[in-house]
Amino acid sequence: MRQRYHFTNGKLERRDAFPARSWEFPAPFGRQDVESLALSEAILIPHHLRTREVRLYLNTQPLADVQDPNTPEPTPADDSGRSSQIFIIEAAVRRNGHERRVSASGRDIYAITAPIVAETAERLIAERPQIAGVRAIGELFDARAFLRALSPEPLLVYGV
Repeated sequence: MRQRYHFTNGKLERRDAFPARSWEFPAPFGRQDVESLALSEAILIPHHLRTREVRLYLNTQPLADVQDPNTPEPTPADDSGRSSQIFIIEAAVRRNGHERRVSASGRDIYAITAPIVAETAERLIAERPQIAGVRAIGELFDARAFLRALSPEPLLVYGV
């Protein structure tokens, strides 16, 4: 098994992936098989939140689709140019035996990236935070207000 960097035991460690598992997503997805990945969030989250562990998973079907040369490109479903593909991103936080979850869902994950970048740029220009170095969006702005600025279209946020 290929080793990657994961934030575990309170630090960034090179290790094997966490074991594959299944995850119960909100409807319409339901239970999905997920695979552990090493993503930038493993560095960003503990950069501004005290945590001992960050585990990142992605459901296995999109991974299989990306690797399959026969998977067709997404096609526009309407005049907006967005595809009909739906997605959900979910975060679960566990502390002292309690768990809290927040979910964001929408249509066409690629249509979400530009609004996040644009909202960040607008806030940086308007608010001019006194910062130096690399920062996570959650360090710079109120997370609830930022996510609500992206809602209701094309991103829906639940649990915030």
